Amino acid sequence: MADDSKNKVIATQNLTIRGHLLKWSDTSIQISNISMVSTASLPAPRFPVWSVIIFAIGLLVTVRFAEALSYSYYDTPTIVIITVGVILISVGAVGFAAWMSSVQDSAEQKYLHIFLNSGNVYSFIVRDQKFLQQMLQVFSNIFESGTTNETNFQINVQGCEIRENGAVVNLNVR
Repeated sequence: MADDSKNKVIATQNLTIRGHLLKWSDTSIQISNISMVSTASLPAPRFPVWSVIIFAIGLLVTVRFAEALSYSYYDTPTIVIITVGVILISVGAVGFAAWMSSVQDSAEQKYLHIFLNSGNVYSFIVRDQKFLQQMLQVFSNIFESGTTNETNFQINVQGCEIRENGAVVNLNVR
């Protein structure tokens, strides 16, 4: 893929293909300048080593000072240290749970990459795999048959819907 300076991730709800142009937000691209359209998985989030370290420290502190409680040392500093240990365990567990959630989210999403002849790459994050295949099919159909001034697609990325000249398109992609 192109370097990061030429790779842009787009957060938009709608793409419009009107005539020879692909438009979203404040950007228009002439379709003839698109060299390739592809999909790719999102990278998995990095494992939060810090959460394991914090969890381990909290566990060590709690176990070590819980021994003191077993000898009937119910003094305030011991109870405070055990409370801090339990809080560290909780923070570590929450960090790990957040990472697991983000791993699951990234597994359900994919990039739609639009490569331009200039080497620039525009990337859209799409949640629905079937809808992503429909988007690819629309681009494939346009590349095969070309565009005319009557070509008019409205792609609702957030709502996972493709409309051609106002009518919902059903591409029967599996």
